[in-house]
Amino acid sequence: MFSGGSIAEQHYQPSFALNHLDHKSHVVDALEAAGVEYDFYHEEDEDRSTEVRPTEHGTVLGRVLSVLGAPVGPKTAIQNLQLPEYLEDAPREIRETFALAYLAEPGHPPT
Repeated sequence: MFSGGSIAEQHYQPSFALNHLDHKSHVVDALEAAGVEYDFYHEEDEDRSTEVRPTEHGTVLGRVLSVLGAPVGPKTAIQNLQLPEYLEDAPREIRETFALAYLAEPGHPPT
């Protein structure tokens, strides 16, 4: 959510922009691991990134993510956007995984 996604304010519907891995993105892996069904959007639009959005119960996921500290609404409109405080006390492996996920979305292929 912090780098490659958003949660709509009105209905808490999350949407994730896919990175260079497209349908093989870790976002897709995470949705599948959680048993969340999803659809792809803007696949044929060359001017937009392909997005993946949860279908059934997507708003439940959006609310859970917001409780975990993910921003809701346009991130550019949030004056003091910060990472969740619990990351500071999280084990090193969790912080590293968070950082890698942050850098990978909506990242570009490594050069």
